[in-house]
Amino acid sequence: LLAELFAVWRDQTVIANFHFSYLLTGIIISAMGMLLLFARLVVVLGFIQSGALHRTLTVAPDHQNEPDNTDKAK
Repeated sequence: LLAELFAVWRDQTVIANFHFSYLLTGIIISAMGMLLLFARLVVVLGFIQSGALHRTLTVAPDHQNEPDNTDKAK
C-alpha cells in the first residue's frame, strides 16, 4: 500500500486524488487493526501473568467418582 501511495502521490491527475484517499484509508485501517491486535495480545499476556485464567475450583466437585452416570438425568 505504501509503494502505491507514493506512486499515486507523484502522479498529479484527477483520478490519482481519489485513489490517494482510498489508499490512505486502507493504510489507516490496517494500522488500527495492527494496534488492536497488539492491545489484545498485551491483555491476554497480562491475564496469563496474573493467573486470572486459571480455575481454582472444580466444575462439579461432587461427581468425581461417578463417571458412569453421565447419560442419566437425576
